[in-house]
Parts: sequence; C-alpha cells; structure tokens
Amino acid sequence: MEQVGVKDNYRLVQNLKSAGCFIVCILLTLVCLVPLYLMIVNACRGHNAILQSPVSLIPGSNFVENIPEEIKISSPDTTGYSVRNLKYMAKFAAAYSGGEFVQQPVAQIP
Repeated sequence: MEQVGVKDNYRLVQNLKSAGCFIVCILLTLVCLVPLYLMIVNACRGHNAILQSPVSLIPGSNFVENIPEEIKISSPDTTGYSVRNLKYMAKFAAAYSGGEFVQQPVAQIP
C-alpha cells in the first residue's frame, strides 16, 4: 500500500513542477510583451502628446506621421518617405493585394 501512495505523491509532485514551469513561462512572456506594447503605443503618439504625458497606455493616431521622422533619423540618405507618399503606398498595397505580380505570358515563352 505504501508504494502506491509514493507513486501517487511522485506524480503529484511532477504535475506541480510542470504547472509551475508553465506559470513561469506565462509570466516571462507577459514581462516581455508589456514593454513591447508600450513601445508600439508610444510610437503612435504625436510630439505634443508625448510632452503632455511621457507614457500612455492608449495608442495615438500619429503613427504614419511619425514614420518619416524615424526613417530620417535611422537613415538620413533615403528620400521619398513623406506622409503623403506613405499614404499612397498604403492605397497601392490595398488595391493590388489580391493577385501576384508575375511575368506576362509572352515573356514566359522560351
């Protein structure tokens, strides 16, 4: 009888270890995702909103307006990334997202 109890206790301890590892993994995931969320949310805010309150949990609507400034900072030699061009790029991508860009059938003839 004692060996059955020992086996049951061993299984219980193993299950608790597995559950503990699972909980630790979930907590580590949350610890990694919360700062990422905060970075994305605060990248979407305008300059005046950042001056009023440095950190916010509510995303702003200035994401497209902030992209050209970030591109100029990261690579100053590139041009053509104005707010207007980015909006045109988004419209183009939405209009032609259904099909693939392939060669014309005439170009595929050997």
